Amino acid sequence: MKEMNFIQAMEIISYIDSSSDCMRDIYKEFCEKGRAVDRKIIDNILKKHNVEYESAKEEFLDIILSYAMIIVKDSVISASESSDIKYLKNLFKINKGDFFELDNQQIKEIIQQQLYKLYIDNSIEKHEALFKSGLQDLFDLTNDQMAIFVNPMAYDALERGADKMHLKSVFPDFKTTD
Repeated sequence: MKEMNFIQAMEIISYIDSSSDCMRDIYKEFCEKGRAVDRKIIDNILKKHNVEYESAKEEFLDIILSYAMIIVKDSVISASESSDIKYLKNLFKINKGDFFELDNQQIKEIIQQQLYKLYIDNSIEKHEALFKSGLQDLFDLTNDQMAIFVNPMAYDALERGADKMHLKSVFPDFKTTD
């Protein structure tokens, strides 16, 4: 599958999620300027709409999560896509732990959907293990936080007959009882 560029992804997201005038203005800037949108532009839009940064933080996370949903569809996170996510996190002042604290359910759905696709055949190739690691980095998750999402998938794979040693290589924090 051909990688989608940042502006194309933002155009798609803007059609799906145009919840407020403020967010519509932010999407408009992204669609016109791409990654040239800086924090000053975001601050001006927030000021124009009388929106405090903290009250918009969940909507900012939604933008990033929507972008993440688009980029993981092909089960590959390219260097440019990873860079785009870092840019958005920096632009919107997203800190480590914000995804886990504020949007835990949506992250769980994204990760479990992707892990299901990876492990449906009870076999993980090296590039798939790297993708799992990329998902963890994408959402700034610690190993313990990632294990919350991953371990149920590992147990399911065991029940379907996956090799325990193979699980250890993909899910290093997974504990088997033997």
